[in-house]
Amino acid sequence: MRNGFCVFDSRGLDRDRMGDGLEEVAEWMEKGVRHRQPCRGASLLDASAPAKRFVRRRVNCVILVANLRELHRSLLSGDAGPLEATYDLVHHPPIKINSSISSNTQLSHSRAAEKPILVLTHGDELSPEERMEARVKVCEHLGVPDTNGVYDIPCVNEYGAAVDEMDPTTAYAVAEVILRALMVADRSRRPKARIKDRLLLVLAWAMCALSAWFAFLSRCCAKLGRANREAKLRVQ
Repeated sequence: MRNGFCVFDSRGLDRDRMGDGLEEVAEWMEKGVRHRQPCRGASLLDASAPAKRFVRRRVNCVILVANLRELHRSLLSGDAGPLEATYDLVHHPPIKINSSISSNTQLSHSRAAEKPILVLTHGDELSPEERMEARVKVCEHLGVPDTNGVYDIPCVNEYGAAVDEMDPTTAYAVAEVILRALMVADRSRRPKARIKDRLLLVLAWAMCALSAWFAFLSRCCAKLGRANREAKLRVQ
């Protein structure tokens, strides 16, 4: 697509093999991903549609999905394994996206690390009090703001419809997740260099080189003129 985007949905990481999972995630972030690319430990794909025939694309935005119900159960049982695994994934250095942020008041561009977008699901299977308490505790442990750093989305059934009705709050949260993901992906994506842009870049470098050359000649001529005047004064 000329002006589009692709979404890659990977399977969940195995908590008992987080080392391999984090290594695979780092490989995705470094080398990119393809359509129909198998995960480690998955069965081989159909040979009629190998992943190599698809273009490898760089990851421009990361969305992490965590099961709030399971995290709540782990908090009640005292098992910190799921929460620690989520923490390791959220703060995994390769998973952060470097995006170029430009300021309207400054001409300079700075590089900032975009943290992954955290989405909590299955929270609607808890009571409102349990849902709020679990969300606050999870955000505190992960170091994520519970007001704007996480999105609590209801789960869906086998028909793809939400268990609860899509109220305006949930619809707004889903739209905000998509909008934020597109903004992060757009900031981190390098624009394709066109022939016109390359010609302008070459012309700019040529003008800079030409101006530097004339500045050098002007300085040399000034030194020669000064030396000539000093020589005439000595003769007189």
